[in-house]
Amino acid sequence: MTAENIKTEVRSYLIDELYFNPRQTDDGTDLFATGNLDSLAFVNLVTFLEERYSIKVAVDDLQPERFGSLDRIAALVLELKR
Repeated sequence: MTAENIKTEVRSYLIDELYFNPRQTDDGTDLFATGNLDSLAFVNLVTFLEERYSIKVAVDDLQPERFGSLDRIAALVLELKR
């Protein structure tokens, strides 16, 4: 599993399930600032990540800056998979 694979899968999830507009962002764009993630979408995203990658996101990791971009999400998943 690579960061690129994770970003591709997460991007697909965001498009299919959360109506993410990929034209507004690149991998480093802040998803909260662009309105692509709100509090409900954030909860759904965390649930998806835990189920898809068999990880457990700790309460301490539930910070918007850890999920602010596709780059950060991929880094978090890789960190939690170790």
